[in-house]
This record gives sequence, C-alpha cells and structure tokens, in this order.
Amino acid sequence: MVNKLKSELIDTLHLTDTLYSISDRMCSCDTDTKECIDFDLFPSFCFQACRVSQNEPATVDGIILNYSADHTLFVEFKDLRTVEKPLKWLTKERLQQIYLKVHESFHMLSKYLVQKSLATYDEFYHHKKSVFIVYDTKKNKKQKFHNHFKGKMNRFNYLVENSHVVSCETFKKFIEKENLC
Repeated sequence: MVNKLKSELIDTLHLTDTLYSISDRMCSCDTDTKECIDFDLFPSFCFQACRVSQNEPATVDGIILNYSADHTLFVEFKDLRTVEKPLKWLTKERLQQIYLKVHESFHMLSKYLVQKSLATYDEFYHHKKSVFIVYDTKKNKKQKFHNHFKGKMNRFNYLVENSHVVSCETFKKFIEKENLC
C-alpha cells in the first residue's frame, strides 16, 4: 500500500514538501531533504476527482510513509506555543475537529484510491496506519497537557495500529530514529 501511495501522491500528484514546512515551522529533521506528503494539498485533487462531500474536507497536515514497515503515518500538528493555557484550549469542539480531520482524511484517501482502481476499501482499511498528533507548548506546560490530550485520542484505536500524542521534540527523535525524514 505504501508504494501505491508513493506512486500516486508523490510521483503523480507531486504533493511533497519538507516536514518543516508541513508542520508550520514547528518540526524539522537534521536534513530537511526527504519527502513528506503535504496532505493539506490533497483535497483540491480529490474534491474534483471523487466528490467526497459538498464542501472541501478538512484533512490532517501530512503523511509520512514508512517503506520498510509498509506503514502510513497520518500527522496533525498543533502549535500551542503562544497559548497561555493549553488545557483550556483543548475544548470538546477542538477535539471533534481533530477527529473529523482524521476520519475525513481516511475516507477521502480511500475513496480516491478506489475510484482510481489503485486499491480496495478493504486493502486501505486493513493497511497498517498510525495517527500522530504532534504539539508544541511552552516547556513548563508540556506534561500536564500531554497526559490530558493523550487520554482523548483513544477513539482512533479501532481505525489504526497506533494513535500517539507526542511533543514536537519526541516526534523529531522518532522520525530520525526510524529514518523517516
């Protein structure tokens, strides 16, 4: 599945950018030369091709492909460095927006792949996927916010292999360790 995604999203549609750019300058790798998929650009292609909804859907910010594990990572970035009270920022409405972005990303991508005859729904939904919500807050607020936010993300467990809420620093270490970026 990862090779099909690479072929369509990177080679055909050219939806690539650096992690630094996709994360709105929150995260960067030691070398910002490897390709990540700027999934915010995808709805304009899919909206015309597969008409998922009447309005342009909301999507996660990026996709990182792990070729060696045939694993797709859907990533949403939240920059909370200027938010004084991150716990108060995390309202029910904001959580629902995040849930909606993940669900619409899956739905839109699966429908696009099926309509292009690149995969079946079963292939897409049985493919190994993870969701990463990557945040950056003021240093003294991180742990309390992390624990609160992480408890809210278990809704994705039925859809994905893993759902993670991680700080930007932890995410950078992970992608460098896994040689993903």
